[in-house]
Amino acid sequence: MDANQELQLIRSARIDLHAFAQLYDHYFPIIYAYTLNRCANKEIAEDVTSNVFIKMIKLIKEFDEKKSLTLKPLLFRMAHNLLIDQQRNMSRHSNLNEATHAQTPDLDKPIIINTLQEKINKIMLKLNERYQQILSLKYYAELTTEEIAEVMDLNKNNVYVLLTRAHEAFRKEILENDPESEIFNLLQSY
Repeated sequence: MDANQELQLIRSARIDLHAFAQLYDHYFPIIYAYTLNRCANKEIAEDVTSNVFIKMIKLIKEFDEKKSLTLKPLLFRMAHNLLIDQQRNMSRHSNLNEATHAQTPDLDKPIIINTLQEKINKIMLKLNERYQQILSLKYYAELTTEEIAEVMDLNKNNVYVLLTRAHEAFRKEILENDPESEIFNLLQSY
């Protein structure tokens, strides 16, 4: 969906449930994938994603076309903030590491992919929060540099610098912890 189509849907979604459903269908998979990657817990990802779309109802009513032509950066910023809120609430009530980093196996995927994803998640958790966020936005949410800049409230040059540093930190973690990993071999091809 291009920006003009989305803008028309946003305008229509203010009064038409069908238009809202189209926006929901378009954004649900990528918001859910992003939240699941960030917290590695299916239930939390589902809760956060649901809350993003509940808040999207209000967002659509107040959407300012002069500031943005798409919802994407706003939805990802909302998802990020809700994840932080969720982690804060959980840390008050239980052990954060056990609750947010428990892996829920996906029986539909081959075991090899699950193992590779599990290794990537373990490496990501060793990185600082900003590196985790920018790598997730770039590779799981597949946002453009401009969209990442809007979500993270940075300029484009800062996004490039932060992304380069995050790549380097990710590569360093692999080298230190699992240099024989297939992930390292994949990184060599880039």
